[in-house]
Amino acid sequence: EKILKAYLAGQEPRPELGIFIGSMEMRAFLQDTWHVEAPKRPSASECVARLGEIRQHGILHSVSLMTKNFKRSISGPPHT
Repeated sequence: EKILKAYLAGQEPRPELGIFIGSMEMRAFLQDTWHVEAPKRPSASECVARLGEIRQHGILHSVSLMTKNFKRSISGPPHT
């Protein structure tokens, strides 16, 4: 009900992720998929690739992946 009221008020609520929920890598992935601007969300194929990386590399890979995602987010959507 709280989320519905926020949407009706013109807001776009997103879940808050605490530092104890999943790996840093998974939190970064979820935040990207919940981006308010749809063009900045990863595509389905990007989601599959990133989830595969998360599974394969685990938490040690988190920092480099977050850096890559940060760089991508500040440069805008890929050119096609």
